[in-house]
Amino acid sequence: MPSESLFEATARRARDAAAGGFLVATDLRFRRDAVGLWLQVSGVAEPYRVTAVRPAFPLSLGPEMLVVYGRRGGASGSAAEAPAAPEGGPSRGPHPGPNGGDEDVGEEEIGILRSLAELDPATLDLIAEEVEKAYFVPRITRVLAIEEEFGVQRWEVQTDRGPRSFEITERSQIRPFDHSRMVIKDVDGNRYQIADTRLLDRRSQQWLDLQI
Repeated sequence: MPSESLFEATARRARDAAAGGFLVATDLRFRRDAVGLWLQVSGVAEPYRVTAVRPAFPLSLGPEMLVVYGRRGGASGSAAEAPAAPEGGPSRGPHPGPNGGDEDVGEEEIGILRSLAELDPATLDLIAEEVEKAYFVPRITRVLAIEEEFGVQRWEVQTDRGPRSFEITERSQIRPFDHSRMVIKDVDGNRYQIADTRLLDRRSQQWLDLQI
């Protein structure tokens, strides 16, 4: 059997990692530009535009295990159809994180980083920035009121970061996930999440029922 070339070996490692849902640290190159964070995987022609980095679930898999989400696109940042999410490995499900708006169309799971210890210091800094973004989304704990005028909804809510008021103009800005989780994007692009609508008080649920 002929020995494989360096390119063939790299491509094989990338395919093997994808088959199990895991990314090989030595095959990854992260960079940031004016558009955002990019990931180049050895053996894959186009880079990925990274849209989020979040902890893998269940958390029992390990606190350092992170899921990388994004979509494939050229250097200009134009999105293309992303590949199907890898099969096998831990279950991640759809991405309901901070990028819960319309621009998430075409977003796919790129893969899982097994351990941060495998990454170099510069890459760790880039990853840390993305993880911080994932945790910055305020969580709505109570819906106080939702008023609509001239097609604009004004929400008054209580969050884990204090009271908030925001406006939305389209129902598509309210995105449900897993029947009980919800992400809302306001007119300014800010995002809010409801971890579980079933845990809200009855009045809050009544406000939401009018919107879904």
